[in-house]
Amino acid sequence: MTKLINLLAVAAFAGFVSLPVAAHADSFDAPNVGHQGLFLNMDIGLTSGKYSVDSDDTSGSIDLKGNGAELDFRIGGFITPHLALTGDISANAISDPDCDAEGMNCDASGSSVSTALIGPGLTYYFDNNLFIGVTLGSGKLSYDVDNASIDSDRGFGYQLRIGHEWQVNDDWGLGIVGGVTHVSADINLTVPTISYGSYGLPYYGTTEVSASATSTSFFVAFTASFN
Repeated sequence: MTKLINLLAVAAFAGFVSLPVAAHADSFDAPNVGHQGLFLNMDIGLTSGKYSVDSDDTSGSIDLKGNGAELDFRIGGFITPHLALTGDISANAISDPDCDAEGMNCDASGSSVSTALIGPGLTYYFDNNLFIGVTLGSGKLSYDVDNASIDSDRGFGYQLRIGHEWQVNDDWGLGIVGGVTHVSADINLTVPTISYGSYGLPYYGTTEVSASATSTSFFVAFTASFN
């Protein structure tokens, strides 16, 4: 999932930045204060996040931190000249995160963590094209290592955004946005166990451990909107 997000981010960045500029490269217009109809939006940028797993059965916890890529997409329409209602998809991923287990450094090289959020969103534009947005929905966390993936159940997530756009032409706006994404979900882990019989012989097995997984990430991104 991490490689896919990174590839999509590079391709989409080249496309959505060059397309509107090439279509109308003379000058940036005055702010568009009369939004209506279809609304498409994409954010591509950088994220810095923390992923935590806290076991419900033991006192153990693991924190994974790092920097990575952010990719968000929205489609919907304006229900007033200033307010858009959309369906939102947000994803971020961090490769080779720093790892901390109960205050001790641990090795997470070669691994990646990612968050996906999907749900309805609202974006409000002020007259000067400053905007704020919120997404509430269903989120999921994933940990990938050695071609294997550990996925959480779906849980509650949200994203808050604030940014500014400049009009390229009557249809396209380009700008910058920052925000925070948070997802909380349950995760079931299969961990190895060892026990000893009456003659001291070891018995190896596995057990299911329930845990709570959370992700909080802050991002800064380029944003492009079509309306």
